[in-house]
Amino acid sequence: MADDSKSTPGKSAKSTPGKNAASPPKSELTAAVTNGNASHQDDKERPRKRKESAKNKEGKAKENKAKRRKRMKDAAAPKHPLSGYVRFMNEHRERIKAENPKANFTVVTKILASEWAKLAANEKQQYLDAADQDRERYNKELDAYKQTDAYKLYTKKQKEQKHAKLSQVIKPKNESEPKTKPAKSESSSTKDANTFTLDIPIFTEEFLDHNKARETELRQLRKSTVDYEQQNSILQTHLTNMQSAVDKLEVEVMQQMTSNAALKQHLDQMRSTLVSSLAHLPLPGTCEPPNIQTIDGYMVSIQQLSSLDHQENKSFLANVKSAINALQFHV
Repeated sequence: MADDSKSTPGKSAKSTPGKNAASPPKSELTAAVTNGNASHQDDKERPRKRKESAKNKEGKAKENKAKRRKRMKDAAAPKHPLSGYVRFMNEHRERIKAENPKANFTVVTKILASEWAKLAANEKQQYLDAADQDRERYNKELDAYKQTDAYKLYTKKQKEQKHAKLSQVIKPKNESEPKTKPAKSESSSTKDANTFTLDIPIFTEEFLDHNKARETELRQLRKSTVDYEQQNSILQTHLTNMQSAVDKLEVEVMQQMTSNAALKQHLDQMRSTLVSSLAHLPLPGTCEPPNIQTIDGYMVSIQQLSSLDHQENKSFLANVKSAINALQFHV
């Protein structure tokens, strides 16, 4: 019995301590339960965080898209040149779409890029040469466009738009709202600013249509301005030519007036000479000799008498001829 009592404690030593000596501390159990609850809470929060992240990304994308829409375009500027790769894509895109009707835009672009990479050098050079010619055309048209009033108006509008953007960014930072008012969210403050400056909410379809209509009107006004400038240039050239013709006519008129004055002076001298030479020969039937006022009629009467064949007028005409011959002799 003593041996059995000595051998049994070995078994009890192995079995009894299992209930008391191997149990973990309470602090470790509490930490494990807390960690388990935290991981379970994280599993619940993870979908909500994904949704918030997706919303933030979507909001940033819309904001970037809105900023791109805000950028002013110059409708009157010359068309930008196309690269050789873009020309190749535009030329073969419809063929690739017909060969692959189910392919989307990305797949079509990849196929075109692969064909462009495999294209022979001489065939590829044709597109590159066309791109170089188009670039030279663009540079010439751009240089000519920068000299027009339409480009000056565009740069002025662009500066005004940049100034307006800076003022919209700086103004909310400088303005301080009363502490009693609740803080507004970014979306509500942006909405208030837009409704304050515009009657139409910005970035809506109505606003875009309104902006498109205004751009169309502005494009038409720019074209009208260019046409009017060309007409003004033509009229200015015509006016210059007319002014030159008027100046030339004025010079000719002055020369003609000088010539007329000289001829009038010579005519007066001839009248005086005739009056002095024919003063002793009154017309037949009259007793009044010629004077400065009647010398023209006197000479007309002599011409009429010379055409008539009257015997009584022959002596008078002979005296007139001798007087005139003497006058010409002295001249």
